[in-house]
Amino acid sequence: MIASANESNEQSIAAVLKPILGRLNSVSKEIEASAVMTRDGLTLASKIRDDVNQDRLGAMCASLLSLSDKTAKGVREARKDARENEATSLE
Repeated sequence: MIASANESNEQSIAAVLKPILGRLNSVSKEIEASAVMTRDGLTLASKIRDDVNQDRLGAMCASLLSLSDKTAKGVREARKDARENEATSLE
């Protein structure tokens, strides 16, 4: 029963998002495709050509998101270290 409810919820989300993605794609000829995916790469809704492997695209997006999260964390830590070093040098 839970799987059925989740599947129904995903279909509802897709039904809401697909028209929005269609409008987004029509804004500019430069936009060739659009998708809404979870952080782990599962496609919730998309307006992508049939020849695009959505699973592969989702995996690439999840990898890029993970890499950007790690990079942002590294930048935050470096800034924190720099502030601490600056405070120490002012003492």
